[in-house]
Amino acid sequence: MNRLELLFKYFNTIKYMKAKQIGFQVLRRLFKPRYLDLSAPANTSIVLKWSRLWTQDTGIIDDLGLSFNYLNQKVIFREEIDWNYSDNGKLWTYNLNYFEYLSNPEISDDLKLATMRDFYAKRFTINDGMEPYPISLRNINWIKFCFASGIREFDNFIYSQTALLSKSVEYHLMGNHLLENGFSLLFAAYYFKDLTFYKLASRVLQKQLGEQILSDGAHFERSPMYHQIILYRLLDAINLIQHSKWETDLISNCEKIASSMLSWLLNISYSDGKVPMVNDCSNGIAPTTDELKRYAKLLDVHPQPLPLGSSGYRMIQKGAYECFIDIGDVGPDYIPGHAHSDTFSFELYHRGQPLIIDTGISTYENNKIRHFERSTAAHNTIQLNDLDQSEVWGAFRVAGRARVKIHEEQKDHFCSSHDGYKSRTGITHQREFIFETSQIIIKDSLLGTSSPSAKAFFHFPPGLEPILSGKKCQINTSAISFENGLARLMSYQKAEGFNNRVTSQVLEIEFSDKLEVKIVI
Repeated sequence: MNRLELLFKYFNTIKYMKAKQIGFQVLRRLFKPRYLDLSAPANTSIVLKWSRLWTQDTGIIDDLGLSFNYLNQKVIFREEIDWNYSDNGKLWTYNLNYFEYLSNPEISDDLKLATMRDFYAKRFTINDGMEPYPISLRNINWIKFCFASGIREFDNFIYSQTALLSKSVEYHLMGNHLLENGFSLLFAAYYFKDLTFYKLASRVLQKQLGEQILSDGAHFERSPMYHQIILYRLLDAINLIQHSKWETDLISNCEKIASSMLSWLLNISYSDGKVPMVNDCSNGIAPTTDELKRYAKLLDVHPQPLPLGSSGYRMIQKGAYECFIDIGDVGPDYIPGHAHSDTFSFELYHRGQPLIIDTGISTYENNKIRHFERSTAAHNTIQLNDLDQSEVWGAFRVAGRARVKIHEEQKDHFCSSHDGYKSRTGITHQREFIFETSQIIIKDSLLGTSSPSAKAFFHFPPGLEPILSGKKCQINTSAISFENGLARLMSYQKAEGFNNRVTSQVLEIEFSDKLEVKIVI
C-alpha cells in the first residue's frame, strides 16, 4: 500500500468518526491521568445474589505454579508474575489483568489473595493493566470477590483505580468499552456509596444504553459475543441495584433494555443455544444464551416479543433447517472495529447441526490471519475482483463500507442489494434468498456494465467431507447445485477459538453476471 492509498484509507476511516471521539483521541495523547493512592470511604458494602453464576472457562491458575491459560495460550511464571507480559499480544495481557478467575470456586481464596497482593505491590509498574478497559473489568471482579469473602484490605486500591477511571473514561473509543467503564463506575459507586461516581456512571449508562442497544434489542456492534458480554454485565447491574437498595433510578430502564437484549439473543440463537459466529465472535469468551436466560429469570427479567429488524440480521426456521442471514449495513459507522466484510453472508444448520458456517475469529493481532478472518473471502457471500465489499484494514479499521438497500422482505423471500463494490468496479451486488421447505434458492446478480471476476463461497465445518462432481456438491444428505460457473473445493482455516484453527473445506464457485444456487436439504 503506497502513501496515497494509505492516506485515502485514513480519510475514509476518520470521516465516519464523531467529533467527540477525535477530540478525546487528541486529549488522550496530550494528557494522561496518573494513578494516585487515595483513601476510600469507610463502611463499604454491596449486596449481590448469585454472584458466581458464571465462571469464564479461561484464566485458570493452579497451586503447581503461577500458570495462566488465556486465549488457548498457556504461560507459566516460574518465579513471579509479570503483569506486563506481552509475548502473546495485548489481548492476552489484558486478560491477565482482568482477574476473571476470582469467581472460580475451584481456586483457593488464599491463592487468589496472593495474586491480588502481588498486583497491588506492583501497581506503579503496571502498563496495559492500568488502561481504562482492564481497570473496568478488574474493579468489578475485585469488588465481587471482596463482597463474597468479606475482605476489605483492597478498598483503598479499588477506590484509587475508580478515581483514575473516572478521569479517563473511553470517549475516544466508545462502544462496548464505554459501557464497561459505566458498569465499573456503577459497581464502585454502590460499593463506596459515592455519589460522584454514581452520577458519572448514570450519565454514561443512560446515554450509551439508549444509543448502543438498537430497536430490535441488538448491541449495535452486531457481534453476538459482545452482545452476550454486555447483557451479562447489564444483568449484574440489575442484580446490584435490586439487592443493594441504594440509588434505584436506573433500575426500570436497565430491566427494559435487558429484556429487549434477551429477546434479540433468543431470536438469533440456534435450537442448540449456540449463536452465529458473525463479526468478532468466538466461543468460550462470553456466557452462553442458556446461562443468560437462567440469570435473567432469577432477576425476574423476561424477553420482550420483539422481531428482528434494525440489526440487519434475520433467522429463518423452516422444516428441518435454521438459516441465519445478514442483510444489514456495517455498523456502527463511528466504531466498526469488530465488523467484518460479510454483507449477505449466511449460516445454515440442518437438524441441529452446522452445515454452512462463518469462519469465526482466532486473533485480534494485526496480521494476515486477522485480515483474512475479516475479509469477504472468509464469509458465505460474493467477492468481486478479489476485493472486499467493505474495506476492512488494520486490526480494527474499516474505510469504505457497503450500504444495503432492501428491495423485498417477506417471511420466505428476501431481496437486497449493496454498493460496496460500485466505486471500484461500477457493479452493484444483488442477492435474493428464497426459503422453501426442503431447499434454499440463492440468486446473485451483478448489476452494471463491466464483467468482473466473481466468486461465491460456502464454508463447511470441520469434520464434513463434501464431494464435488460437476455442478453439484454433496454434503452428507444435503447438496449444493448450480447451473453456471466453475467450482472447486479448497481448504481454509476455521477458527475454533482464539489461537486455535482447524483445517476445513470451502466450496468456491467462479462466475460472471449471474449465479443461481440451490441448497437441497
